[in-house]
Amino acid sequence: MSKTKKSVYNLTASLLQVLVMQLITLIVSREVLVVYGSEINGVNAVFTNTLVWLMLIEGGFTFASSVALFKAFGKNDVVQANRILSATKKILYKIGAYVGIGGVILAFVAPFFIKTSLSYELMLYIFLLMAFGTFFGLSFTRKYILMLSVKQEEYFKTYVAIGVAILVNGMVYLIAIKGVNYIWIRVVFALGVIITGGIIYMIVKKRYPYISYNEEPDMEAIKGTKDMVFNKLASLVNSSVPLIYIAGVVGASYASVYAVYMIVFGFITKLNMMVANAVQNGFGQLIAEKKANQVYKKFIIFEFSLIFIAFLMISIATPVTMPFIKFYTKNVIDVNYVNWNYLYLFVAITLIKIIHIPSGIVMLMSGAFKKAKKFQIRALIVLIIGVVAGGLIWKVEGILLGVFIGGMVLALQEIHYTRITYFRIGFANIYKTLGVLGVTIATLIAIELLFVPSELSFIKIVYFAIQFSIINVTIMVGLSYFFFNEIFKEIVTIIKSMLK
Repeated sequence: MSKTKKSVYNLTASLLQVLVMQLITLIVSREVLVVYGSEINGVNAVFTNTLVWLMLIEGGFTFASSVALFKAFGKNDVVQANRILSATKKILYKIGAYVGIGGVILAFVAPFFIKTSLSYELMLYIFLLMAFGTFFGLSFTRKYILMLSVKQEEYFKTYVAIGVAILVNGMVYLIAIKGVNYIWIRVVFALGVIITGGIIYMIVKKRYPYISYNEEPDMEAIKGTKDMVFNKLASLVNSSVPLIYIAGVVGASYASVYAVYMIVFGFITKLNMMVANAVQNGFGQLIAEKKANQVYKKFIIFEFSLIFIAFLMISIATPVTMPFIKFYTKNVIDVNYVNWNYLYLFVAITLIKIIHIPSGIVMLMSGAFKKAKKFQIRALIVLIIGVVAGGLIWKVEGILLGVFIGGMVLALQEIHYTRITYFRIGFANIYKTLGVLGVTIATLIAIELLFVPSELSFIKIVYFAIQFSIINVTIMVGLSYFFFNEIFKEIVTIIKSMLK
């Protein structure tokens, strides 16, 4: 099967997953929020984002292992691939054990640092169950998912995740409407992790009978993990520090506010990340096989496509976000969720996160781990200073501003490296893309905000979203054809090829 066809399968599965998970959020997560309140929602979000810090122990090992496997399978060296897989298994066992122990320690300690009226025992049990899920996923499931990623067949994993999510969240919904103790919801999620691991194991064993995890491990083949840890660290800081800091300084209820806004903007980020992930491993193979100038031809198409999707989705989502927030939190009265400053800052943060994704992928897939580490350190310092100072001065708005500034520092460095050092070209192309699309969506948002009432039913929200989708797609596609004719034609050719 060709790389393009696998990318299409991965993209289709990823899009379906995003839609299913968003539907689950609207139905199940909203019910959980209404039944159990903002504090449970906020604490759950904080625990999730605290626990991922233990993933620093993993240090980007899986990514480095996948890069080594690309080279081995590129040479059709199954023996070497099996030695790398065996090394991966051995290390992931150790990482899983460390994460499991760390999770237990955090379960006992973290509740002391969260401002909430919830009992210590409730938070302890929630955290222990979440820690178990992380431990099992690392020590068992991840080594099998790695093979699906290297073979560009992540769509198997995605469809399994969709099926398990529907099953698990169906059970969660029933528990919520009955008002049963929240602990049982975490038990159901833990069972979902085990079911996912078992199914993934069976798929990998059936599809790749020639692989083995019990050969002499080749640890030396997996390089760059020490540098990759900073990439993981920066990613974790961006995703979790704002929420944890809000919970510790402002309160768990405001962490729930942050989490609710992330329903909209996290959805946009996830969708774009899934589009990127669908072609990421294909880029890894391309970089391993082709010269930089040949990779660039594909890169500019990929970069433009991702930026176009991000700007388009922002233009559709922004006008209906406030009515959605009001609808979603209609029966929640313990904290005010409506704040226009949050909206504008989330828009800026989301765009800056997505714009440099293609550059980051090229850096990592080309093995520039040390450079990525330097960039992450600089951005990390700016982010921490910005979040702490911003939080002290302007509270939640200041924290979000700090996140934006840190993201900007990282984006500028990665874009500069990819264009100047790797491809040896200038910035004219990306300036034009950001300028044209930026002015377009700013104009569309400003106009469309005038026509959207402040309060809407869910059906009306969907109506406006569909209406804006039709208008904005038409305008942005027309402008893309006019201003980016060559890239636009290439994208159309690729789409036609995919459909065939």
